[in-house]
Amino acid sequence: MINEKTLKAKLQKSEIAKLARTAYTVSPKKGDSASSVSKTGGTARLLPDETWPACHSCKEPMPLFLQLDMAVVPEKAAPELVQIFHCTHCAEFETGGASAEDTHLVRSLDAAAVRSSRAQTPPEFKSPIKPKLLVGWKEIADYPDVMEDLGIDIQSVSQQCGLGEEDYHSLACSREDKLFGWPRWTQGAEYPSCPDCATSMTEMLFQFRSESLVNWLWGDGGWSYVFRCPKHRNRLAVAFNG
Repeated sequence: MINEKTLKAKLQKSEIAKLARTAYTVSPKKGDSASSVSKTGGTARLLPDETWPACHSCKEPMPLFLQLDMAVVPEKAAPELVQIFHCTHCAEFETGGASAEDTHLVRSLDAAAVRSSRAQTPPEFKSPIKPKLLVGWKEIADYPDVMEDLGIDIQSVSQQCGLGEEDYHSLACSREDKLFGWPRWTQGAEYPSCPDCATSMTEMLFQFRSESLVNWLWGDGGWSYVFRCPKHRNRLAVAFNG
């Protein structure tokens, strides 16, 4: 198998080059800080007079999986705070059951509304998410997964570049926790639809890898994603594959 640098140099000269997206892998630091905004686990910035978010299914409080200050990300900066809370009690989310939407909260908040608020200490959780600060980003070129339906036979093009099937699958689409880029699929490409306009939410905001940035297992070791509607920018959706 060739290395990632050689593979992407070959792809840059191919028909697939136009499909490349810029992504950023995460540099985390263990621990929590009331003054840090972009993070996983631990404290969270809440709206004034807001109580800690609870699961609609079991009514238990949900730990913070991601808090992202979009004003300071490497690109596409916006004055918003993205938050994801997941219930670690309910099996519905783990198995993708019908009530999965009740077991998480994903939202885009006006940064000005929460920036001045104090970070709230979380309640006790049976399965807490270990706090980490997102202190840096590494830029990478990210290519679509072979399961994407884009009108291009990715497998054939990669073979024309002298790449084996396993070469492309292993290295082209990053499997790591990342900001932006292409989703890494295990069971076929499945994008959610915007509830406001039914548009396919193909813009990926963030990808989680099981047992990596956060100590949580999705399915049998797959990925979870945060998608954004291209028309309704404050409409976010969570999905998982694996």
